[in-house]
Amino acid sequence: MKKLKFIERKERLKFTITGKLIILIIIILAFAFVFRNLNSFLAISNPINTKLLVIEGWLPDDVLKSVMHEFYDKNYDKIIITGKPTERGYYISKYKSSADIAQKTLISFGFDKNKIETIAIPRNIIKDRTYANAVSLSYYLKKTKSKYESFNIYTLGCHSRRSKELFRSAFPKNFNIGIISGKDVSYDKNKWWNSSRGFRTVSGEAIAYLYIKLFFSSYNKKMLKKIINGYYIDEINEHRRSTFHEFKNPDTSPLSSEQIEIFSGLNYFEFDQKYKIKGQFKIDTSTSIFKMKTNTNRLPEYRKYGTINLIIDTNHLSLTVYQNIELIKKPELKDYLFIPFRDFTSGEETYGGGRYLDFKIPKTDTIIIDFNLAYNPYCAYNNKYSCPVTPIENHLGIKILAGEKRFDY
Repeated sequence: MKKLKFIERKERLKFTITGKLIILIIIILAFAFVFRNLNSFLAISNPINTKLLVIEGWLPDDVLKSVMHEFYDKNYDKIIITGKPTERGYYISKYKSSADIAQKTLISFGFDKNKIETIAIPRNIIKDRTYANAVSLSYYLKKTKSKYESFNIYTLGCHSRRSKELFRSAFPKNFNIGIISGKDVSYDKNKWWNSSRGFRTVSGEAIAYLYIKLFFSSYNKKMLKKIINGYYIDEINEHRRSTFHEFKNPDTSPLSSEQIEIFSGLNYFEFDQKYKIKGQFKIDTSTSIFKMKTNTNRLPEYRKYGTINLIIDTNHLSLTVYQNIELIKKPELKDYLFIPFRDFTSGEETYGGGRYLDFKIPKTDTIIIDFNLAYNPYCAYNNKYSCPVTPIENHLGIKILAGEKRFDY
């Protein structure tokens, strides 16, 4: 019978001091090699033979000059500039995106403006912007039925490897995508760790690249939906920004000089896509011209031009569309149509006299009505104006929680 054992002795190998030092030296050398060559790894250039050149709109001016040389030397057909909205001076600048600025810069260098197109993502995209630009470009090429199935991306320095990865993830596999890394003169690429700018740029791009390799996965459909919705929001915001400047300008404002002095903006409901609706438009000009009532003794002549039938939630609504007889005589306004309406917000959240929508005569029997663009008549701000009173047929039996609210003096 064997004797029971509760413990036993085993031999164990371990590194000697010399062995540990050798391993440490190997690790240090490997780290130093990777560290030293990190910029070169990230700043790849692998161009392909193609006729389309895509450039990222944030490139500095000196790199844009190199873009021109690339374009003419390699005989490209076209440049498409991707970009993001300007983050400073947006409200005072006529250039609304980095793509617009890059385009104007290239034109100032003498580049043919007919060979440049721009695509900028909307302001609601605050994450994965390079990827969003790639998705936006893919959508644009598909929408315009582009002949191109390949392109080179021209970017800056160590941003190139990440750019290629993200553009690749946004396009179908049959697209051939090359990459060109423009020279970044803001730091020494061979000793990037010797300057604050170099260290921040390379280490930041390394972390970002590691992130997309480990954690990022493409979501093209979801991103495209967000982009399209963002374009719509930007359009509404631009319209409201333009209205603000109109009201602040004494030459165009309906406000009194005292009101202008303290005016800080109009009040609006939050955007709501459900109030941007496709309606059925039916022309009907059979009724006689009539004099529309106003809040004064003025009686302008209108005619019924047609009706729009639409559905909000489960509510079937009908709006009568009018045409001003006097405006028909003006060539620039002859296709102008007018919808005054009241709803259950009138006199509460919105102006009691109702609000207006206007648009051009549609070319088909369907039309998009966007109540987010509903605005107050001028008499809502200043009683010196004469405004049409909403006819009874355009009194809606629901709340329209979109567009302009009541004006606060």
